[in-house]
This record gives sequence, structure tokens and C-alpha cells, in this order.
Amino acid sequence: MTLTADWLRTDWSDFYEDIDYEVEGVLFRDCKVNQKWVPSNRVRLEAEYWPAKDLAIRAGFGFDPRGVCDRAVT
Repeated sequence: MTLTADWLRTDWSDFYEDIDYEVEGVLFRDCKVNQKWVPSNRVRLEAEYWPAKDLAIRAGFGFDPRGVCDRAVT
């Protein structure tokens, strides 16, 4: 039997959306908008068992929270 665990951190705090207008004007200018998302941590636990040479059984669990607050999700 094989047991594995993974942890991955994604830093969403530096995520900017680049807005480019085809024609810029007084009200519409190209800009980068900070999305104000927060870093997230992803955790996974897995197990694999080989009861026979050609048969593998796998199971796992993962937890992956959103990096964006609930009010920003539409």
C-alpha cells in the first residue's frame, strides 16, 4: 500500500486583471485591477493498494478552498 500527501499554496494576492480597451478615451483607459483575492492552501491525501499484479485500487480526499471571498463570486 502506498500513502501520499500533498500541500500546495497558491498566492492569489498578486493576481491582477489586465483590462485593455480597443479605443482609449477619457473614461476608458487601459489598467490593471487588483482582484483582492487571498492566498489559498490545497491539501490532498491519497492511498493506493495493489491486491493483484494488474489491479490497483485508489482512494483519496482533497480540500481546496477558494481564494476569492463569497461576495465576489457571481
